[in-house]
Amino acid sequence: MTAKSSQILPPLQSKQHTGYECHEIRTFTGTKKNASWFFATMDVWSRFWPETVVGSRNDENTKSVIRSISKLTDPQRVPLITTDGYKFYERAIRKCFSKCLYAQVIKTRRNDRISKVDRRMIIGDKRDFEKALLNSEDSETLNTSFIERLNLTIRQSASFLTRRTTCFTRFEEFLEKQLDILRCHYNFLRPHHALKFGPEIALQRCKLGSSIGDFHSEMYLPSFSPSSGWGNWNQNLEVD
Repeated sequence: MTAKSSQILPPLQSKQHTGYECHEIRTFTGTKKNASWFFATMDVWSRFWPETVVGSRNDENTKSVIRSISKLTDPQRVPLITTDGYKFYERAIRKCFSKCLYAQVIKTRRNDRISKVDRRMIIGDKRDFEKALLNSEDSETLNTSFIERLNLTIRQSASFLTRRTTCFTRFEEFLEKQLDILRCHYNFLRPHHALKFGPEIALQRCKLGSSIGDFHSEMYLPSFSPSSGWGNWNQNLEVD
């Protein structure tokens, strides 16, 4: 059975989830002549990585990734969304969210160093932004630092994405499968020391049960234990 995003990562239900960051990473498939992109999102409060979309950097994929986080949001709450300055984000957010606060953080670089940071409030009133940031447990200013840190973690964890690598993925499908596995590990197995929670708490937040066993039985993933590692992976996942 092929690992799919919808099977591995069901919607979060906690009302705490009211802040999201989105970003894109460029890579290559086959050769450097064939650029490919993937979009990543992060729920800031939990550091949950809910969605990744692999493909072209275009309007359709932007809407797809924004639509995925709109499904996580309590309709009674107004989420704060921050992205870079990519032109299609605003249109996608306006289409997928009836109410939200949206800001862009645009960084200007000179000689590989950030020389200027421009924070733009695109959707919402300045007072609403100030209130949202005042109530935030994570940040006092508009930024994309959490998703950028996730991007670095992804690059360090996937050989396909390491900078100046010669190990480009041959096909986007292979990259997508590797990112699905990495995302599953990041959300449910990797320790997050700054938040002081582990896989068991993550599962409870996702309404998947109270144990790793519940998660694997529902998501059709191989068994895992700290002593023996993963069980027979290929019996459960179709990975080329």
